[in-house]
Amino acid sequence: QVDYLILFPNPASAETALRFVLNRGGDLGLEVYDALGRLRYAKVYGGLTPAEHHIPLPIEDWQSGLYLVRCRIGNQTLVKQLVVK
Repeated sequence: QVDYLILFPNPASAETALRFVLNRGGDLGLEVYDALGRLRYAKVYGGLTPAEHHIPLPIEDWQSGLYLVRCRIGNQTLVKQLVVK
């Protein structure tokens, strides 16, 4: 399970990162969708340990706008909004 999940900085222009704490290990499925629902980024991070994690997102070539960041860990799904300037 995830104790907290933030995107920082947000809004962002050149880089941002997903920061979260897992209270037990597992796999993280990360997907980012643009405002039209198109998948812009997807990656699975396997075997994460119970700890704080920092995952950079490659946004330098993305257009300005609103994006949805979806994280799946076990049976938990969390969604955050990201604004790219």
